[in-house]
Amino acid sequence: MTTFMPVSAAFTQHADVWVDKAWGFMIGWNFFLFQALLIPFEITAFDSILTFWRNDIPSAAVISACIVLYGITNVLAVRYFGEAEFWLCLGKLFLMMLLFSFTFVTMCGGNPQGHAYGFSNWSKPYPFLEYLSTGDMGRFHGFLAALWQAALVVVGPEYIATCAGEAQQPRKTLRAAFKQVYWRFGIFFICGALCVGIVVPANDPTLFQAFSTGDTGTGASSPYVIAMKNMEVAVLPHIVNALLMTSVYSAGNCYVYTTLSYLKLNSGSLEVLIWLANLITGGTIVTYIAVCVNYIFFYRALKAQKYDRDALPYKGWFQPYAAWVALAWLVFIELFYGYAAFLDGNWDTGSFFTSYTMCFIAICTFSSWKLLKRTKFVKPAEADLVWARPEIDRHEALFAEAEDYGFWKAVRHFLRFQKVGRSSKSKA
Repeated sequence: MTTFMPVSAAFTQHADVWVDKAWGFMIGWNFFLFQALLIPFEITAFDSILTFWRNDIPSAAVISACIVLYGITNVLAVRYFGEAEFWLCLGKLFLMMLLFSFTFVTMCGGNPQGHAYGFSNWSKPYPFLEYLSTGDMGRFHGFLAALWQAALVVVGPEYIATCAGEAQQPRKTLRAAFKQVYWRFGIFFICGALCVGIVVPANDPTLFQAFSTGDTGTGASSPYVIAMKNMEVAVLPHIVNALLMTSVYSAGNCYVYTTLSYLKLNSGSLEVLIWLANLITGGTIVTYIAVCVNYIFFYRALKAQKYDRDALPYKGWFQPYAAWVALAWLVFIELFYGYAAFLDGNWDTGSFFTSYTMCFIAICTFSSWKLLKRTKFVKPAEADLVWARPEIDRHEALFAEAEDYGFWKAVRHFLRFQKVGRSSKSKA
């Protein structure tokens, strides 16, 4: 949809034109709210990582410093924001390569203990641990708990869609960007999860204590840091936490809201992070539910108007069945996200409300706007598939002759630009 109609805030405008204006209204507010909550989440995480070195650093000072730095970066010209993100992203890549290398080298015996542990942490304990209950049901609860965690962190394609209107050649560049998503998810998320399971067992005493005592918000509770300490690796934990701070700071730099970070001053970091994580996860799932609905309506419009899908700049696999399966799976996750609060002896009012607040807000915003404006669902035969295409065609024609930079060429160009900028400024 985004490569076919690359407009700003793509999935919100797609909902407006192809589904229902009330649906677009709901998506816009949902995306704004959970994006706003991400900044206090990242700042709180940033402050928590600092506890790896010292526990007496005032949280108010750290939070205020982050807010000021975010403000300065976002107030300045977009060039400086881009430069800051460029170098911070290099830190992220270096961190991932460092952790992957650490996993491979140490599992083969390259550690101070000389122990080639391989995949032994997968057999003792078993991959599926008991959670909230015992036996098979407990292991199923454990799987669901991991699923909720994944729903928080495995995101990204929607951010590509939000900048569709700013790309020079959106149909070409966005198609390439979306194709890379599969590889990035496979390498960074799946391989990252496998590495965590390789370097530290799930029943590690330090890891278990961190979760049971509520210290999961500290830098020392990272599975990689725990593994490094278990293997008596001296310097690497400090490097990993330092790079992790740049990653967290970079993530927060992309958002705009900060006030809720000060909640940490009056509550434990774990409780604040859990509340924010629940709200953010709920909003993320609502966004992907909305995107699935957008695509189903888009597909119906293509079929009703006899538009050949082979002519699309990017054609999804196994459609529309994949969209229906994804929709059903996401609805299941949204409905049962806070199910643990209903189990005997496990009721938690805060957890219940934070798990379902974003879903409730989505239902209220959609229903109220639909009743107030009396909007109607767009019929497939009446959906506007022309819309902004003439303007987009003219925009792409302006950049048709633009030089196509590869990654390393873009890096060299960027560095030369930096050098010229400094020299010209010094002459002035």
